[in-house]
Amino acid sequence: MSLERTKGPTARVFFEHSTYYVELSDLLEHQRLVGRDMKRAHTEFLLIMQQLKNKEYMLNKTGKTVLHETFYSWLKVSKTEKATRVALERTMQRWKQRHVKMILVEWKNLVEGDKG
Repeated sequence: MSLERTKGPTARVFFEHSTYYVELSDLLEHQRLVGRDMKRAHTEFLLIMQQLKNKEYMLNKTGKTVLHETFYSWLKVSKTEKATRVALERTMQRWKQRHVKMILVEWKNLVEGDKG
């Protein structure tokens, strides 16, 4: 045994260990590929998260714009309705005054016609 050690590695020892080196090389290559794929996946993940953030921002901005536009449209309609209601009330009041005036004039004419 001591002679084998002094001789150095033999073909048998080399072939026994060569499968180890081949498997190690395969595993290291696989680890490198997995690391590369993970790096690419992480980069894609960051890109998708940035796109999601941008889309959420735009959605929030659009939602706020729609909310404000809806509120201002409602406000404008409310003011228009109030102005219409006020105008209608004034018109009705003028018509009532005119109607009462017409009735009084007719009554006056009838009374004066009966006197004469």
